[in-house]
Amino acid sequence: MKKYFLLVFLFGLLLCAIMSPRTTFAADAMVLSWNSMGPGFQYSLDVITKDGTHIGPCINAKTIQSKTSVTFTGVCTSARNKSVPLSSVDSFTLIYTNTGDWVHDAHNTKIKNDPTVSSLTFALPVPTGAMQLNWNSLGAGYQYSLDVITKDGTRIGPCIPATVIGSATNVIYAGTCLNGAKNVVPLSNIASFSMVYTNNGDWKNNAHSVKIANNPAVSSLTLNLTLLCNLNGMVVNDGSTRTLYTQAFSTQALSCTAAQVTVSCKAGVLSKPSGSLYSSCTDIATTPLPTTSGGAPVIIERPDGVLIAAYNRTANKVASIDTYISNDKGATWSYLSNILSVPMVSGTSLSIANAFLRQLSDGRIIAAYRYHNGPTVSDTTSFKTFRLQSKISTDGGVTWGNAATIEQIDYPQSSSVGIWEPYIIEKPDKTLQVYYAKELSQSCASNGTPQDVIMRQSTNGGVSWSGPTTALHRGVSREGVPAVVQTSDGTMFITFETWRDSTCNASNPHIVPGLAMSTNGGESWQYLPDIYTGEPTSVGSGWPDMIRLKDGRLLMRFTLGSGGSSPSVALMVTNNVPSKTVIPEWRMVTGSGISTTSIGKMVQLSSGEIMNTNTASGATPVLVNKIPLSVLSAPVVTIVTPPARATMLASLYTALQQLMVLFPFLK
Repeated sequence: MKKYFLLVFLFGLLLCAIMSPRTTFAADAMVLSWNSMGPGFQYSLDVITKDGTHIGPCINAKTIQSKTSVTFTGVCTSARNKSVPLSSVDSFTLIYTNTGDWVHDAHNTKIKNDPTVSSLTFALPVPTGAMQLNWNSLGAGYQYSLDVITKDGTRIGPCIPATVIGSATNVIYAGTCLNGAKNVVPLSNIASFSMVYTNNGDWKNNAHSVKIANNPAVSSLTLNLTLLCNLNGMVVNDGSTRTLYTQAFSTQALSCTAAQVTVSCKAGVLSKPSGSLYSSCTDIATTPLPTTSGGAPVIIERPDGVLIAAYNRTANKVASIDTYISNDKGATWSYLSNILSVPMVSGTSLSIANAFLRQLSDGRIIAAYRYHNGPTVSDTTSFKTFRLQSKISTDGGVTWGNAATIEQIDYPQSSSVGIWEPYIIEKPDKTLQVYYAKELSQSCASNGTPQDVIMRQSTNGGVSWSGPTTALHRGVSREGVPAVVQTSDGTMFITFETWRDSTCNASNPHIVPGLAMSTNGGESWQYLPDIYTGEPTSVGSGWPDMIRLKDGRLLMRFTLGSGGSSPSVALMVTNNVPSKTVIPEWRMVTGSGISTTSIGKMVQLSSGEIMNTNTASGATPVLVNKIPLSVLSAPVVTIVTPPARATMLASLYTALQQLMVLFPFLK
């Protein structure tokens, strides 16, 4: 029993020893915090003892810097570690400046010590003779710089540069500029402030500004930042009209990325409800918003169930890629936004098409498209510049950011060897991959130009794209119109148009939908037997699209060339769930109800419905066909299988590819 009490006693002593330092710290420490004064400000702490001694700095700005709190522990670390027990402190003084001049240009606020609490908060006011400027953020990438305009008209800029403000949305001007010259301009001598901003670092050629008059009766001003747009060549929609501006003038009344406001042109004055523009309506052509549709529409479903469709069209001398929105699963559609609009100039070639959309896992939508142009040529498929670009929307497709170049080819003169049909996927690690067709310089007489499928990646969410990797190359075949799916185990399958007969100058190359797979995330691909070879050699089948169904099977559609100028559409589905070890087994589907002229894209909605887009006309801008799930379990339709010799050759080719991966010198 005595041993038991002895152990309890020793445990109590140990507990007291452990707790004692904490009690001592709490009794002789004070956490001091304060509101930030904005970019550029630094802080220093002084203490005043009960006998009137002023110790400063007690904790200097080198320690605190721009932080908004510090803990005083009874030692002035910046005064040779002088011991100042908290019980002897009468008050604290916080000193702050944004110029580094602690003697002539510093401000201070005092707070009384209170031994009954463990923390105190300073309320720092805007300094006398200073002005706090606030503004709205324009989003990621934007930086801000402040200019001042004196009463005699002198402009000092930058007064507080972007190296100080950065992406903050407030700053205090306290009478001294924070530039290299440290210009001293009293607030009483300032007529106005000008906030300058850009999102690409080009302060000379691509910066915008908003000015606000100084008001000495207040200590805070708020600027409303908008995007200054040059409307030359810009298309503005108000829902019923489309206005093409052909005169170069600028305005703050419209947003460059969201030009969807009511615009009218009366008596030579262009106006809108909330303000007016800076110029007249000279040379502005206003025409009804066209309802005619364009080519190859694509469709996605947002997380909220809303459908977004995009496609290219040409109307009123404007080539564009527009988006439409449906809130009733495709029954009706209304205009949503413009991804790209380019005025058509007489005598020059222009091609804007191959619109593609992808809903990303973080809620953003990425769009890709082709944008080719060049001088006058007899061949409308020839251009001086070939471009594939992508844009990002962070608000569900309402507005679109700056274009990122996927690839651009500039020729000295026009050429017909270009790049086409971008298709984007998002991998599980958030990496984006874009696949597209790139023509080769070799010509195959009347059969066109052979081409490869190229892959590029983006690890920064689509801001930029990596160098090219050849995904598909097969002799002189023409591999194009790629569509890629990913299975649950990470295996990737790609379908594409391919020449069944890969002889360069064959009488007819016989286009069919091909298939390949990758088990290493798209770094290399292995050809599989072509999906469909049932057409006679005198025709071709193309424009394939492929999606992965919720049950893991693959569904694809393509056109059958036997229809001549109006090809019919075939639908095929796998009998199995493909994976790294399970090769797709395809069968034809009948009774799908797909339009015989459809060349759009497919999507399976969250409800399970499968929708296929189709080029429309007239008042309906987008048509969709709903593919009933029931038809995917229909009886197998007999299809023509590849000849044994072709199958054997395909197997040998695949084996050769694998050997070249293992032994690169074989290439």
